[in-house]
Amino acid sequence: GYVHGVPIVYQVEGRHYTEDELLDKNLFLDEFEQINHFPDIDYEVGKMASICGYGARLAYIDKEGLERVINIDPWEVIFIENQSTKETDYAMRYYPFEVVKDEQSRTTTTKVEWYDDEKVTFYIKGDDGTYILDNPLYHTFDYVPVVKFENNNEEIGSFEKVEELIDGYDRLISDAQNEMEEFRQAYMKFIGASVDKETILEARQSGAFSLPDGGDIGFITKEINDQFLENHKKTLNDNIYKFSQTVDMGDEKFSGGTESGESRKWKLLSLENKSITKERKFTRALQEQFKIISSSWKKKNIDIPYTDITYTFTRNIPIDMLYYADIIQKLKGLISDET
Repeated sequence: GYVHGVPIVYQVEGRHYTEDELLDKNLFLDEFEQINHFPDIDYEVGKMASICGYGARLAYIDKEGLERVINIDPWEVIFIENQSTKETDYAMRYYPFEVVKDEQSRTTTTKVEWYDDEKVTFYIKGDDGTYILDNPLYHTFDYVPVVKFENNNEEIGSFEKVEELIDGYDRLISDAQNEMEEFRQAYMKFIGASVDKETILEARQSGAFSLPDGGDIGFITKEINDQFLENHKKTLNDNIYKFSQTVDMGDEKFSGGTESGESRKWKLLSLENKSITKERKFTRALQEQFKIISSSWKKKNIDIPYTDITYTFTRNIPIDMLYYADIIQKLKGLISDET
């Protein structure tokens, strides 16, 4: 949310274009962005990268002959990369596929799509377990039209370093809830009396027990150390944010009214460093995406080189206007109004 909460701004830039040319190219890019719902798919592929270590996106030509992109589940994609350049030589996508022979006959099998830089070859798993070749097609792009969106070089999810801490926090809350359930369903103790099942049933109807002299009734309850639970929960909570390099936005130390914009910047530093890595990896994947898309545009005489497309990321965080107003007031007369 911090990186992808505000949609990425796509723009064509270049000194070698006239103003009219830039306007036309940006209008075309805006239309491409709207057709493909980029704010939504960018957020989702970023989320998948954070979960799985990498996200995946497929470029294709729709029925109207337009270039389109769609996110695909990373666990359904295998990338075969060049060992030295890390460029994708081949990609394989496999997913469950429903085969409908008639209204009574529906079976689920596996469909495989094998991509190279010229065509996509389809395979369907037959009843005997072998894969049957099905209708290879040229995809019209000059490159493998499947893009990997890495979360980091190691391709690990953002939560993996703190997975055990999160599981520990969940277990603590679950165990505390079980303790409360047991506390509510406390056992009764009888002193100086022997009670059988019939006596208990009669007591439920009458609401009273008959006891001999000196007899007593009470409850056996377990003492819960609330302070220990809260301290342990807080330690786990703090460590989850600390080791994942994330800021607890709900913490009073961050969101309190006495906190200044500058102090929040320092507290966001570790998160910002991690976000810069995400942004750079995402930008690299977007460049690869538009390199693929522009190879198809070029065949239609639509000249938008992928190197001329820029990507502007905006962090999703409230702006402390009072902080900026104070700076402006202090710099008044020292620098120009335009600056």
